[in-house]
Amino acid sequence: MTYAEYEEFVMEVSTNFEKETEENAFFRAKRKEKLRTEYETELINMFIRYDWDKSGSLEYKEVFGILAELKFSDIDAEMVEALVDQYDKDGNGAVDEDEFLELALDALLTLTGDGSLIGSIAD
Repeated sequence: MTYAEYEEFVMEVSTNFEKETEENAFFRAKRKEKLRTEYETELINMFIRYDWDKSGSLEYKEVFGILAELKFSDIDAEMVEALVDQYDKDGNGAVDEDEFLELALDALLTLTGDGSLIGSIAD
């Protein structure tokens, strides 16, 4: 393979990767939109139920309770803290309703498609 052929190959792979990444982002956004439409009410009800101190936001322990209910059994306190920190856009150490919805919808996107977690929301 000549250098020119190699360079052409690399450019083709790079272009294909960028195209696949854009397509994946599009389909992920559409799936997230569908999940929001189907489960937003249940997720908001869950938020209200777990907002134990009625502050309008969820702290680590409250998010941990929701994730446990949603059958994320392999998650620990450190992971929950990292999630809250990631989705806490205003930096107050907790997630408000909108931040929680983003966190929950992204968590639901991690499902393999068997519906077991989603089924637990509607129960």
